[in-house]
Amino acid sequence: MEMAEADDKARRLMDWLQEHTNRVLIVRKEEGNDSVRVRMRLNEVGFRPSGSPSDGFAGASEIVLHGRGTIMAGRAEMPLPRDRYAIPLAGFGAILRAGGAAGGILVRTGRALYSIAPVHSARR
Repeated sequence: MEMAEADDKARRLMDWLQEHTNRVLIVRKEEGNDSVRVRMRLNEVGFRPSGSPSDGFAGASEIVLHGRGTIMAGRAEMPLPRDRYAIPLAGFGAILRAGGAAGGILVRTGRALYSIAPVHSARR
C-alpha cells in the first residue's frame, strides 16, 4: 500500500474516533486465537509516530485512545492500564466498514482486526 493511502486511512480512523470523544466505546481486538475487549470513555485521541517505544510495539506508529475503562482478556477484567489503549498501525490495511454516527468501524492492521463501536445510551 502506498504511504499516502495509509496516511489517508489513518486520518479517516482518527477523524471517526474524534467524533466519538466523550462517549463510551467498546473496542474488540482479535489477533490469532486471542481476543481482548476494552470498554472505555474516550476522552482524547492521540497519535504516536513510529520510533516512539510503547507497550511492546516499538517502532510502529500508533493511534492512542485516552480515557478510563476496563480491559478483559480471557476471563480476567481489570482497569485499563494508564487509562489508555494503543492501536499499532504497522501493516494498517483497511477500514472495512464505517457506519453512520451510531454505527461502528472495523479496522484491519498487520497484526489484528479491531472492531470499535459506541455504546448506545439505551444500553447503559
